[in-house]
Amino acid sequence: MPVNPLKKHKSQNKELDSYLKNSRIKIQYLPPYSPNLNPIERLWKVMRENLTYNKIYSKFAEFTDAVSFFFNHKIQDIAEELRSRINDNFEIIRHNPVQLSS
Repeated sequence: MPVNPLKKHKSQNKELDSYLKNSRIKIQYLPPYSPNLNPIERLWKVMRENLTYNKIYSKFAEFTDAVSFFFNHKIQDIAEELRSRINDNFEIIRHNPVQLSS
């Protein structure tokens, strides 16, 4: 029987586990290293696309102002894009074994 690689990363906190059993909160465990599945990494990617791709800031203060503007104003304008890119609708990749002829 295959071992689930995510099992070893589950909570070891019994109080938390018992709380979650009766809660509407559902935890989705991710593989140990999977930045492409991590929602915050997806947000950083969208931010970088909007702020740093093909742009140069001559002063650090200009960059920090742009980041502040992004999170205070721009993020509202791109809400639909964020909903489509930052979600938990992961593509399921199924193993397709190669058949070798004998």
